[in-house]
Amino acid sequence: MHRVGKGPREIVDEIAGPLSDPVLEGFVDSDWAAAPPQVRHSRRASLAGGHAGIAVFFGYVYRDGGRVEDLRSARAHIQQAIEIVARYPTMGGLWDGVLGIAWAASHLHAALGEQDTEDPAAAADDLLAEMLGGKAVIGSYDLVGGLVGWGTYCLERLPRPRARVNLERIVDALLRIAEVKDEGITWHTKPEWLPAFQLENAPTGMYNLGLAHGAPGAIALLAAARSAGFADARVASAVEKASRWVLAQELPSNEAARFPSWVVPGTAPKSSRCAWCYGDPGVAVAVLRAARAVGDAGLAAKAVAVAVDAANRPFPRTGVVDAGICHGAAGLAHIYNRMYQASGDNRLREAACSWYERTLDLRRPGRGIAGFGSYKPHPSRPDPWVTDPGLLTGAAGIGLALLAAISTVEPDWDRALMTTVPVMPAMRAES
Repeated sequence: MHRVGKGPREIVDEIAGPLSDPVLEGFVDSDWAAAPPQVRHSRRASLAGGHAGIAVFFGYVYRDGGRVEDLRSARAHIQQAIEIVARYPTMGGLWDGVLGIAWAASHLHAALGEQDTEDPAAAADDLLAEMLGGKAVIGSYDLVGGLVGWGTYCLERLPRPRARVNLERIVDALLRIAEVKDEGITWHTKPEWLPAFQLENAPTGMYNLGLAHGAPGAIALLAAARSAGFADARVASAVEKASRWVLAQELPSNEAARFPSWVVPGTAPKSSRCAWCYGDPGVAVAVLRAARAVGDAGLAAKAVAVAVDAANRPFPRTGVVDAGICHGAAGLAHIYNRMYQASGDNRLREAACSWYERTLDLRRPGRGIAGFGSYKPHPSRPDPWVTDPGLLTGAAGIGLALLAAISTVEPDWDRALMTTVPVMPAMRAES
């Protein structure tokens, strides 16, 4: 599916206009304005909210339209990200750390056909090898900032030998820390990895069901490793067992969602929002990826059923307020589009079209960038809407999702989101 109505390409260009300035003066997400310098600089450079993600946006705008000014913007933004992280060394996470910047640089290096130039991410491969040098796993296992995110970076670097060795270590670590349950296997999120609002309700930790922070992300990574040629039988077994555990957490039918955001032993689970980061769509796309990796048609059918059920949820019960990728309308549109292309189920095509239309409806003249603001209420400010230029929750990500709906360029940027699913051969001509 590539056409959802009038105006998306013009809106993409409207987003590109103010973001073309590589300094981004005045467009830094105001949530980070009062943060410590190290955090603020990391955000400015990051794949999630800064120059690296905006560089990816301009890379795809250039690939679609061929305008040299967009190519210059892509290069300028990735250079800004590299310079910032060189001056202010940051953590190693995918979405807010140095590996995300390296992911963007490597992805653009290949996507823009610049393989004959110096590899911009070789040093990051060495850094990750050092980080993985010991047997102990330090920090979270999740996609945003932990092991799964590190593995996502490695997938982007394949088939380089160092990337494969690093990915093997990450897969081994994930398998080593997995917990065996009656329903299958899963991963425990330790209390020291939790933000304050979650720690209050989960003082001993939790079992997270969000694609961004929990077991679905690990499932998607292991499935991708399997598809990339990891023949180790433990990987296929873990994909199947972890998928079973996630599906076993289904809530009673009277709940708004099929799955909770997380499970805390001894506490009744609650319905999740409808989003990429947390909720049924993220679970569905991860399980569909798992099904394709292990060749399980029944598991694929369950994943599609979860997505269709989520698509039928009345809008007031979705929790969607803004248009961003992470937890907004554009993210849902993109997931449903990807799952439609992968499954051929027209109900998902209709869901994608509906959410693209809702994305456009969320524009408000004078707000944010090209009419798109990011909803981030905070006690310190009266206005909950902030200007956010980034990929994950802001304008660049909305632009990428809209472009994916209308362009013939494959939206491989979503490999960082773990929402890429192998497409049925019969679907490619229709998409």
